[in-house]
Amino acid sequence: MIFTDDDRASWAFVEGSISVSASILIADAIARCNRCAGLPVIGFFKKLTEQEDGVIITGMALLFPTAFAFYMGGKMVFAAYREYRSWRDAREAMIRQAEAAARANGLAEGRAEGLAEGLAEGLAEGLAEGLAEGRNEERDRLRREFAEQGISLPPEAERILYGEPDADS
Repeated sequence: MIFTDDDRASWAFVEGSISVSASILIADAIARCNRCAGLPVIGFFKKLTEQEDGVIITGMALLFPTAFAFYMGGKMVFAAYREYRSWRDAREAMIRQAEAAARANGLAEGRAEGLAEGLAEGLAEGLAEGLAEGRNEERDRLRREFAEQGISLPPEAERILYGEPDADS
């Protein structure tokens, strides 16, 4: 809820009504207090309440201090609420910035890790495939060379040389 100057004017009407009621209540409380006669300022108001229409006169005399107290109290409440709102908005903005930075940082780290892992896996697979392909091509070349020259190998040597595929491939 955001308060505007119009709200402040509405609150001033309410606070004025409360001030009148509060000043009359305080005057009545002073009139009923039996031990208040010896106090410096309150004793004066106690004597004033003992006269005809003294409670109303005392209430009107206390109206300014109570209105001032409510006015300042209202100002403090509204100022505190404004300060709280600005603090809350700043905090939410900082949280959003931190989340965005963390998200961006996480994406960058995730990409870097993904690229590094993909590169490492691709390199390992490429090396393994290249070695297996190179060995198979060399075996085929040896088989052709031996066949061209008419050399026959013993079965065990042939099995070792041609028959057993690598454990890597």
